[in-house]
Amino acid sequence: MEYVKAAEEDLEQILLIVQDTIREIYPKYYPKEVVDFFCELHGKERILEDIKSGFVGVLKNNDMIVGTGCYKENHITRVYVKPECQGKGCGSYIMQCLEDQISLQYDMVYLDASLPASHLYEKRGYQTTKHERWNVENGRILVYEVMVKSLRDTSNCNCHDGKERISRMIREAAKNDLDGLLKLYMQLHDNLMPEKTPELLQIWDQIFQDKNHHVIVAEKNGEIVSSCVCVIVPNLTHNQQPYAFIENVITDEKCRNKGLATQCLHFAKEIALRENCYKMMLLTGSKKESTLNFYRKAGYNSEDKTAFIQWL
Repeated sequence: MEYVKAAEEDLEQILLIVQDTIREIYPKYYPKEVVDFFCELHGKERILEDIKSGFVGVLKNNDMIVGTGCYKENHITRVYVKPECQGKGCGSYIMQCLEDQISLQYDMVYLDASLPASHLYEKRGYQTTKHERWNVENGRILVYEVMVKSLRDTSNCNCHDGKERISRMIREAAKNDLDGLLKLYMQLHDNLMPEKTPELLQIWDQIFQDKNHHVIVAEKNGEIVSSCVCVIVPNLTHNQQPYAFIENVITDEKCRNKGLATQCLHFAKEIALRENCYKMMLLTGSKKESTLNFYRKAGYNSEDKTAFIQWL
């Protein structure tokens, strides 16, 4: 078996493997509406975009593609094996290749585990950090787990080239991240560290329970050093497509200019795409050209809309 980078001419075979696997395996665990959601999530345009970005690999056996994997940064986003080839170690082989690639830059990897796959990931050392649920058509609910695995012994602080190795991960905040977030927010508009009153804890619980409110964090060596918030807003226009609003973009001053905020914004974009948003918006009070260029490089522009604010 050989795992190699996918080419555009592999698109149809990859699509067939993904769609056939979803249609054959997922109905055993999920209702039709959820199965259709997965088929749309891993559709032809999305797979082609990932191939062009260099994120996709294929597993070949005697020059025949039998499986595929995909990752972005430290997030494994797609692993599928032909149904007739499952149970033969193909999935484990793909996972090992993905983990090896990710380990060149990160010490942690995470993925969103569907019901058919979660027990397999547990065998590979993944641990569930969050249970998620997503509403799809006809009131059906998709349930899945966010799972994380350490790729390295964090007691070893050097990478292969002798440079300092940084254990970092981009993820959604967990319930116990409140203290780290509040500490980071002290650098946002010179906020004071608030008292953890029952009112504050209630707000945090409300945020955490809101499926449309996503607090994204960058963790470095166990400390939250960058974050942004992505709020998905349901909408009655634009064919009822929602839109996303980005707020509270902040990076610890000791960790700036290392791409952490960019990765948080990229994570937010993945959420918005998954939710079928038609646009993302953000506001910045900064007039610094470096800050404005940062958002431009992240894909935002200041020409299409004019923003107005009314302070209350």
